[in-house]
Amino acid sequence: MGAPLPSPRCLYPINIVSGIGIFSSLFIGRISSLLVYRSHPANDAEMVDINKLFTRICTQEEIDCLHQKTIGTELEMPVFLALSLGLRRGEVLGLRWKNVDLANQVIHIQEQYANTPKGLQITALKTAMSRRDLPIVPEVAAALTAYMARQATQKQKLGILYNDQDLVCCASDGSPLRPDYLSQAFKRFIDKHQFTHLRFHDLRHTFVVRRILLWQQQGVDVDQAMLSLSTYVGHAKVTSTYWYLQAIPELMAIAAQRFEDYMPELHNV
Repeated sequence: MGAPLPSPRCLYPINIVSGIGIFSSLFIGRISSLLVYRSHPANDAEMVDINKLFTRICTQEEIDCLHQKTIGTELEMPVFLALSLGLRRGEVLGLRWKNVDLANQVIHIQEQYANTPKGLQITALKTAMSRRDLPIVPEVAAALTAYMARQATQKQKLGILYNDQDLVCCASDGSPLRPDYLSQAFKRFIDKHQFTHLRFHDLRHTFVVRRILLWQQQGVDVDQAMLSLSTYVGHAKVTSTYWYLQAIPELMAIAAQRFEDYMPELHNV
């Protein structure tokens, strides 16, 4: 289950942003006589966030378990949105029903629940790339519709005690879920069900990787489609999306093929 992406329109050549050591030796050594650069090609590569070194991608069995075992808990919709739409934790917790257009099957990602100088608050996303409109498939719209109905029943049950802030993901009394609370609750769930180490943010990573793998299976030109995916998940730079091809084992075969396509001289070295 997921969401459709806009059709890719631009061709973006791959940027090698990790594995600098391996590619450095290649460029400096064996192929130095074949290619001439004004500067070392690794000089412009971006440093990888240390947290990404611990990224883990969910298996299909784990995804099914996450969906099934979280039903009826506070984790149900946060997990669903992260896996189905690739939302960040703050975006999940800051999503309001006013920004969910079920009739037109579009979700407007405009806000986040995050720390500010005044404490935890729901604030507008800072960058234009983060603020985005996401088309959703009918299955996602149906799940949100059902969840809204259940939330309305809870709201009616509590009456004036319900702290209505129009939040999609909230506590049973309508109050916002603290980001650290969500992470801790997710960890307790993971430990209880004996998952190998998995963080909430890995659900977003899982969404991205599974989308790329699906494109590969469908014969889609991954390079051409990466800009669309980068826009969909709200990356400020497309290189942040290309990082997955360089660092995730499931996608390294794609990266290797792209490298060969761009560097055919290597076959003759």
